[in-house]
Amino acid sequence: MLVCGRAKGDTPGANPVWDVMARDLEAWGVDERRIRIEPNGRSTYEQALHAADILRAMGAQRVAVVTEGFHMRRAAGCLARLGFEVFPAPAGTRRLPDPITWKSFVPAAGVFTDSEEAIRETAAVLVYKLRGANLSVC
Repeated sequence: MLVCGRAKGDTPGANPVWDVMARDLEAWGVDERRIRIEPNGRSTYEQALHAADILRAMGAQRVAVVTEGFHMRRAAGCLARLGFEVFPAPAGTRRLPDPITWKSFVPAAGVFTDSEEAIRETAAVLVYKLRGANLSVC
């Protein structure tokens, strides 16, 4: 198993996401020797690049991508572009609105974080597509 991620916003003292995920896997009975960590990627794309090297060294060609459904399209798309057969396994309950309309960007009381993340994710998808990523995996 391979886990990726960093501390949200690189907050000093915050546990990196990969550390939290690795501890959860161990708590669920996964032998710590079977857990690999990619701690260096600063974006979904960089995490996929670093993860691809680790996955290839492990002999992997098919991967299940477990991430929040909200940005599964980018995570799975990056690994697919790097040559892996990808099986999306979204976790969490949030996802991009379907379809995305102008109302998706109008903040409402109590959902400022969701609005911010929807704008960020939409912008990130646009940037990835402009760079040639095929995000139609999911």
